[in-house]
Amino acid sequence: TVKAVAEELDVPWENVIVKQGKLDEDSFKNPQFAGGSLSIKKGWDPLRIAGAAGRYMLIKAASKELDIPFGEAKKIKDAYFDKYKGIEEYIENSKIQIKDNKSVETLLGRKRAVWDSDSQNKIRRDAAERMAINMPIQGTAAEMIKLAMIKIHRKIKSENLKSKLIMQIHDELLLEVHKDEVDYITKMVIKYMRDAMKLDVPIEIDYGIGPSWYEAH
Repeated sequence: TVKAVAEELDVPWENVIVKQGKLDEDSFKNPQFAGGSLSIKKGWDPLRIAGAAGRYMLIKAASKELDIPFGEAKKIKDAYFDKYKGIEEYIENSKIQIKDNKSVETLLGRKRAVWDSDSQNKIRRDAAERMAINMPIQGTAAEMIKLAMIKIHRKIKSENLKSKLIMQIHDELLLEVHKDEVDYITKMVIKYMRDAMKLDVPIEIDYGIGPSWYEAH
């Protein structure tokens, strides 16, 4: 485990100290690990250490969830960020943004204040960073589906269709569709959901048809 942390931090493994109880003044204290505490000898950037410790915990969680060795989980994480380089950059930029602006926003400009990015409480600080990363994505997705719902509802009304838009379930829309309108409704809903906002990446829409929401899946 010590060598795995050292590899993630890119420091000599001798510089990684695992101790029980309180750490001395020559160490930076990091989040608690099972059975003890992790620290790095003085001279290493504490922000870099904290980031690497977070990555270590992510890999450790993946290793446990997938029931695979730590090294294999790390390879998966590294391969993912290597293939999708923009994601890691987005994550780091989001953390910087909340320190500068104390807020994040969706693509349509809806803002959410984030006040705890500089908190001395690690739990609050981590929560603020997760919010900064998630809100622009989840918030924009929420805006997209709401725009699609408005257009679908108006289309159903204007065409005097028998089908009905029932509800939104996360990123899904549930409709009751008359048997004579299945093809028309399917194409119309896909179009409005796919084209709800102009993005640089394509949006793919899946659909299912069945006598119930469960069977439509």
